[in-house]
Amino acid sequence: MQIVEPKYTDGVAFFCTDAQFVKLTKAVETFKKFAPEVKGYEHQYDVWKEAIRVVIVLNDRGYENGLYHDYGIWVVKHAQIMEQDHIELSSGMFHEAQHMVQYQNDDTVFTGENYEKNLDAMEEDAYRAQRAYLEWVGDSNDLVWLGKGFERKHWMAQDETGEDYNVLLVEHDTWEPIVKAHDAYLKRGAS
Repeated sequence: MQIVEPKYTDGVAFFCTDAQFVKLTKAVETFKKFAPEVKGYEHQYDVWKEAIRVVIVLNDRGYENGLYHDYGIWVVKHAQIMEQDHIELSSGMFHEAQHMVQYQNDDTVFTGENYEKNLDAMEEDAYRAQRAYLEWVGDSNDLVWLGKGFERKHWMAQDETGEDYNVLLVEHDTWEPIVKAHDAYLKRGAS
């Protein structure tokens, strides 16, 4: 993995290209604007901002993404960033924020057998949150897309190589220096 210099917005470090950063910044601003208006999910953006310290965009094919709570890292693939519009992308952030709420409520649900046992319920809950967001925004096309993904339980699917959808996207030993660099940057007073 080639490490690029991070770009920052709202205190989050983004390891991505300039073009990806433009798309992500617009999605973050959209998320920030609409999230407080979604009934029952008014604090989703605050949860996201508190939990996420680093966003890493992998220049790989595919739409998989992974949320790594203990590190405050969201890893996402290039296609998801560049092929989705800012509404669709911000709805994905809203979805991941719901997983953060789940983790804050019980951090054991994401470990070992608990993860396997609770996966469907956790995804259904996050999909409900994402649906509420898209309904509030008024994005009927993405609601159809979301419904199709939910019906086929895309989180249980395998990619074209046969790897599980929830494939480990970045080796853990890569995360530590990224998180440390970001923390050092914030200690110097940047935001």
